[in-house]
Amino acid sequence: MSKDAYRQIFQKKISGLIVKKFLDKHNHMSHTFTLNDSSHVYGYSIIWEKAEIGDSLFKKANSRFVKILKKDTTIVIDMNLAFKYHDTFPEK
Repeated sequence: MSKDAYRQIFQKKISGLIVKKFLDKHNHMSHTFTLNDSSHVYGYSIIWEKAEIGDSLFKKANSRFVKILKKDTTIVIDMNLAFKYHDTFPEK
């Protein structure tokens, strides 16, 4: 993942219930989630592997932590570790 792509993910706020999970054939087969507010989340392969329809995704803007809330557990993904950018952006 490029630094620019990482920066976009870092700055983005995510909050919603996953209602659809698919490969977007119109966007180079990108991993894509549709949330209950009809917004789309693209390109998070580490999240794609762990999240399912019915889970909730949460991420504050300018945060590197993504939460996947499942019925019985919460998974927290540190994007710096997941994407191996240890020298990227400080948490605010």
